[in-house]
Amino acid sequence: MAVTKIQAEHNIQQLIKWKWNADCIIMYKNGDWTIDSWDSPSITQPTKDEIKAEISNYQVELDKTFYKQQRVGLADGYPSITEQLDQLYHDINAGKFGANAKTGEWFVGISSVKTKYPKS
Repeated sequence: MAVTKIQAEHNIQQLIKWKWNADCIIMYKNGDWTIDSWDSPSITQPTKDEIKAEISNYQVELDKTFYKQQRVGLADGYPSITEQLDQLYHDINAGKFGANAKTGEWFVGISSVKTKYPKS
């Protein structure tokens, strides 16, 4: 999947927020990105090389929690809280709790998402 200029700008801004706890505006112009506005004057602005050196470290951190985005952000991910509560109500009403809880609609649905998108 190709990354748009806006996504690239956002990703670099998030990396800077993660590593330096700083706010900035990144602009992508003429095939390259630059810090257009450094909004954290009490923090020393990193160089482009320092930022590039942190990209792989940031990617490792993103990969650790990617399963959460998959579980929530997709159509085949977790249903809404409202739907889950309704499933739980119907499971309890049908006697699917306690020893029978793993046969309920809620448990089966949540388990299938966790199986499809496991923690790495």
